[in-house]
Amino acid sequence: GRGLACDLGCGAGLITVELAKSWDECLAVDVCFDACTTTWLRVRSKGLDARTHVLCCDGLSAIREGEIFDLVASNPPYLPVEDEDVSWSGGRGGIEVAAKFIKHAVKRLKLRGKIVLVISSLSNLEELIRLCDRLGLRYRVLAREHVGLFEDLLVIAFWRDVFKREGAEARDVQA
Repeated sequence: GRGLACDLGCGAGLITVELAKSWDECLAVDVCFDACTTTWLRVRSKGLDARTHVLCCDGLSAIREGEIFDLVASNPPYLPVEDEDVSWSGGRGGIEVAAKFIKHAVKRLKLRGKIVLVISSLSNLEELIRLCDRLGLRYRVLAREHVGLFEDLLVIAFWRDVFKREGAEARDVQA
């Protein structure tokens, strides 16, 4: 795609590399300095450093709000446990980190931009969907992979409900 993509919670940089291959520019963000270093080294080893930026911060808190990103992708910690290890604990419901990322991303997403997340079926998906509805986001499950006896991993795309956001103009389009 053309434009600016973001790998939010970049970890080891695997998603960052794929985004940098296909987007004009990519921003990789992680709260862990070691993850940022690993991502930067991975991106440089692939020759993608000219179109990639790496930022160590909490969510997108260091990025101004506004219509910036065409895509925000994330494989956030999603296990439904409370633990101090931010690399794998998704909070009590397994969606607390994902919910924070969505709240950060939606404030920086272009009008027609998308948020794509990996979420576990063990997480409180209903609560995540309610949050997205409150934020005016629609969603679609893009992929579902069975990974264990009781768990599936889902790749879910979220985007603005343009009709909800644009108000009067939406009624004109529907009429």
